[in-house]
Amino acid sequence: GAGAGRFVLVNEALVKQLNATSAEDVIGKSDFDYHQQALAATYRADEMRVIETGEPLIANEEPVHFQVSDQFRWYASTKAPWRNTEGEIVGLVGIGRDITQRRWVEVALAKSQALLNEMGKIARIGGWEVDIATGTQVWTEEVYRIHEVDFAFEPTVSAGIEFYAYER
Repeated sequence: GAGAGRFVLVNEALVKQLNATSAEDVIGKSDFDYHQQALAATYRADEMRVIETGEPLIANEEPVHFQVSDQFRWYASTKAPWRNTEGEIVGLVGIGRDITQRRWVEVALAKSQALLNEMGKIARIGGWEVDIATGTQVWTEEVYRIHEVDFAFEPTVSAGIEFYAYER
């Protein structure tokens, strides 16, 4: 039944990921046969929630351990209820997309942004840009601090100009 948590159909990508010899080798087994127990328990809890609620879990970002290379990767995993002709949930259908590269880029960008903000704070130098087509501005954190406005303040060209005094 739906609670068994066993593979009944797999593709070649999953066979390779699990370092299995064939699809037949995977069928009948569960995540607990291939993954660290803590990860398998997390996957199982997510799957049970889908089965119990009937609601899919879409693009859930989760770590996956590759047995072949003994490395962790990040996947955006979608899990949906598998229903029979009577509409009863009889299992789960899942698909995963490797998003490891994107996660690495996000981490590198966050580090770079943090360094930029720290350097701007130390030097009391801010930066900004204007989208000429829309008239919207983007400020670095230091510009907000220099002008002593909350980070929720939405800068515009006209509002930005008001911060500067003109001598005539």
